[in-house]
Amino acid sequence: MFMGIAQSVAALLEDLTGDYTGAGQSIRANGAEIIPFNPAATFPAVSIGHEIQKQGGVLAQQSLIGYPVGAATGLASVTVPVTVSRIATAFYTVLNIRAGGAIYRRAGVGESILPGDLTSQDGARWTLAERTPTPEMFGAIGNGNAAHMMADTYALQNGLDYSAAAGVSLQCLAAIYMIDGYKGARESWSPGQWAHGGLIVPDGAVLLGAGIGKTILRNAAQDWRCVLRVRAGSTSIRHLTIDGNRANCIPILHGPTDADTGSVRGEGIIYEGGDTVGLTIDVHDVKIMRTGHYGIGVQNVGVKSALIDSIIFEDIGGDCIDVKWYSIPNYDKNLIISRIISDGCGKYFLGLPGEADNSANNANQAVVDVGGKCIVRDIFAMGLDSHENSYGNCCVRLRAKVNSQHREDARGSTVDGVYVWSTKPDNAGSNTLRRIVGVQVNCPDISVSNVTAINCFYGLRVHDSGDSVPRNVNLTNITAINCRGAANDAMGISISNACRGVSGTNLKSRGCNIGIDIKGRGGSYSGLFVAANDNGLGITDGALLYNNIVGIHYGTTADGDANVSDTTALYTPAASAMFARMTSITAWRGAWLHHVSTANDAAWNSPDANWIGGQIFTKGDESGAPGEQMRVGARSTGVNGSSFDWAVQFTGSAAPQFRVGAATVRYTVPQQYDGTNQLFDLYNSTKNDGGWTGDDVMLGGQRYLTADTSGTPGEVVKVGARATGASGTDFGWSAQVNGTVRFFIRGDMVQLGAMMRYTTDNAFSIGTAAFRATEVYAVNGAIQTSDEREKHWLGTMSDAELRAGRRILAELGHYQWLTSIADKGEDGARWHFGPRAQRVFAILEDEGLDWHRYAWCCHDSWAAEAEETEPVTRFIERQQPCTVYEQIGTDDDGEPIYRQVETTEPMMVEEPTGEMRIVRPARAAGDRYGIRPDQLALFLIAVQDARLLALEAA
Repeated sequence: MFMGIAQSVAALLEDLTGDYTGAGQSIRANGAEIIPFNPAATFPAVSIGHEIQKQGGVLAQQSLIGYPVGAATGLASVTVPVTVSRIATAFYTVLNIRAGGAIYRRAGVGESILPGDLTSQDGARWTLAERTPTPEMFGAIGNGNAAHMMADTYALQNGLDYSAAAGVSLQCLAAIYMIDGYKGARESWSPGQWAHGGLIVPDGAVLLGAGIGKTILRNAAQDWRCVLRVRAGSTSIRHLTIDGNRANCIPILHGPTDADTGSVRGEGIIYEGGDTVGLTIDVHDVKIMRTGHYGIGVQNVGVKSALIDSIIFEDIGGDCIDVKWYSIPNYDKNLIISRIISDGCGKYFLGLPGEADNSANNANQAVVDVGGKCIVRDIFAMGLDSHENSYGNCCVRLRAKVNSQHREDARGSTVDGVYVWSTKPDNAGSNTLRRIVGVQVNCPDISVSNVTAINCFYGLRVHDSGDSVPRNVNLTNITAINCRGAANDAMGISISNACRGVSGTNLKSRGCNIGIDIKGRGGSYSGLFVAANDNGLGITDGALLYNNIVGIHYGTTADGDANVSDTTALYTPAASAMFARMTSITAWRGAWLHHVSTANDAAWNSPDANWIGGQIFTKGDESGAPGEQMRVGARSTGVNGSSFDWAVQFTGSAAPQFRVGAATVRYTVPQQYDGTNQLFDLYNSTKNDGGWTGDDVMLGGQRYLTADTSGTPGEVVKVGARATGASGTDFGWSAQVNGTVRFFIRGDMVQLGAMMRYTTDNAFSIGTAAFRATEVYAVNGAIQTSDEREKHWLGTMSDAELRAGRRILAELGHYQWLTSIADKGEDGARWHFGPRAQRVFAILEDEGLDWHRYAWCCHDSWAAEAEETEPVTRFIERQQPCTVYEQIGTDDDGEPIYRQVETTEPMMVEEPTGEMRIVRPARAAGDRYGIRPDQLALFLIAVQDARLLALEAA
């Protein structure tokens, strides 16, 4: 709670307690007695006493009066009864000007001392009991009189300190507070944290005004440095005007020998002090005017988060907002700068030490000068111009890196929504004088969108500077209008030669010396609109070679030479109309490039005259063999020009390598795909009858024919989808050679029409231990190699092998497969005859034999395999956004005016259904024992033969 100007203590107390009993009587509030006094009394002027002494200042007699409580001598001469817990001051009095007054409460024992605390004669300490203190409570006058500069400065500094310490806002009234921008609340200038003058806004302080133009903080000191300074922590500044008073108070000059000179030379708000932890900045609804240098400067300090929003700048000497990112130490920056209005920048600019003010080297200022990561949006600059002999100024600049100064660039920043209208005279300005730029990008990884720049020298400029090269810069919706210079070299949009990877969409230039100038490499540009410029496009051969530039619109006219003029007449009667740069023709509908060819003779089939028209691609440089590389167009197939097809012809050859006639597409050179997943789609084959198994069994595919006479001409190979049923519902993939199907795949079968042969001898098996075939159907048995030349002979059987063989014979018996029993039942499963592998292997081991050495003894194992799935997809129709241009009228020159209309168009997209298809089921790890029956049979025959020989010998 605070008292307004001239509000009576009686009203205050009544509002506070409802227990006021009248002037001159005892007052009770919350059970405590408050010393009676007459709020209407006139107190004589007295010396300030200890209240100002503790702030370090000594003021002249009768300049201020103390806190009049009960008597004019101030609280220091008053003994307050111990039963009183609260007291009230009537007002501060300076030369009979009365303002303020506040409620104080008795401070408790051990309670922290706050700025503005008072001490009565009895030694009691009193602290403010106001929820919202005002500068007047600390002695401010606020009447705009320079004679009260010290009172206002000390009062606001104490109020800001109190705000930070008590955690409350300092609420400024509708008043003009005079600020000492030279030394702040100090008796004299001193270095260190006070070196830059002005008020220090401490960590936690909240400074609120009554509104722009109502609360004004005005500098009243000569040689001033700044009005407000922030050195650490979290601060908030809102709803007020900061006036540097540049016309009446000269900022500090940069003499080379003065001890108290420095780089801060007339700033509105300066954030500085070397805090690497990072500030939290909140500046909102503030007007800054008449500064010698920056409006707001964010300098050698880290910024954790910042919102600079809704700021008006007027008559700013340097940058309206300057953000610097230093790397040593790492003063990182993270800011949002939004809703900025400026009448320009760089007015009355002060030079650096030893340099003249407003010099060509110095005055290169910006409304927003960005170093560090910033989001910049909604910038409105009217009146942007350079002044006197200055180099030029800019609306938004994304700074370059300067390694020698440890200054980083603005990489990672975004700019959205810039409107700048320069007051530079038409046809004025150059690259060295009055160079006004709408938006300038000097560093990589920047996004700029929705910019309108009018009457600048450069509307938008992407340019290498310092130690940075612009790379990966994205430009969207940029419009430059009437950018003209003294030497006709101004540019609406300029991309410099060093740039790499710049992309631009919807770039528009109208009425400029050069509409759009593109250099650099690796860029991508689309939707370029140029109209009524002296030179529509400036694009070098290198830029065409190393950038992707499409979709250039020249208003309503075609351009005979896109690098000379975009107002050339539509009809060019010369033998050839050459487009020196990439060109497109844009229309609402029917954007045809019409080729009209006349001859009136019968020579259409000659090599040079059989083209009705098209496009020729010619290499004109000398890095290799120059000349025609390709032509595409309509080509005659008859002498009278009555039959044409479409042809593609390469390297100047008279024979086309690709032709499209009425019924066929013919390749005359081999076709080859580079890369993977290259598909050639054949679709929409219809028949609507039951004859799919006849001659036209193929759904579609590719046919390979030979047409020469060195052998038998005709079809050689046909590959495609082939029907297997009359209704055309069952298809497979077929390869047919010389009219005979050699290979056919369908869902349940692979058919071979020829011998199957492996590409490598003795390298592949049929099936695996984990994935076996059920049966092998053959007319004759398998032929196994038994060539003596390929064997190392080991001899006949041992006695142990003979004993094992006789035991194995006893192991032979009938069995059924468990899988067959599970499938067909025990009665349905067929009987097989043979051994059990593990029993056989145990017999061999029992006879001292290693079964692993015998090839007819087999054991295979396999690792686990996870289930393999793929999503089930379907093709559905979707609407995709697209941009069209709709004519809505014409301008004063009769040129059509288009508006951009966002609409949709159908497209087929493949989308997942949410279902998954199992391509291969999961399989657990396992193993399996087996026997090669042919070798086991021979082994047992040898055993039997040995037994027979033994019997015969007996």
